[in-house]
Amino acid sequence: MASDDNRGAEVSGEPADFEQTWKETCQEVEAVHREMAEFVGEPFRQFFVDEATKLRQLGAPTTQSELNTRRLQRAALSGKIAALAEAASLAILNPHLTSIIARDAERLCQEPLPESHEALPDYHRSLLKFTARLAIACRELQPKLP
Repeated sequence: MASDDNRGAEVSGEPADFEQTWKETCQEVEAVHREMAEFVGEPFRQFFVDEATKLRQLGAPTTQSELNTRRLQRAALSGKIAALAEAASLAILNPHLTSIIARDAERLCQEPLPESHEALPDYHRSLLKFTARLAIACRELQPKLP
């Protein structure tokens, strides 16, 4: 049996179909991320824009297996964008920590998307740790009232 299992596939299995499906997916993701970017200030706005282009940079899949991996990466990117949104919110609430939060967010943006289903749980754990770390830092570094 071929490794390109087409169960549940929304495309016919032709490379042109994969390309079209991926093009539409990228356009949808980029549109949503552009909308989200409108609600945050710099440097977070640029993080959203840059992250939105990462899927397109991966290139169109040519097999069902590659398409499945791209879908996984799209889900992972959604998690990363949620973590960045949390970081942007914390920066708004803690303007005295914006540079620290932005530096951590920039590091998060440098992390590659997972390449397999096996890597996804670790990736999601790293996103949870990122947001938890920021929340703890914001709480601990709150200015003390007299």
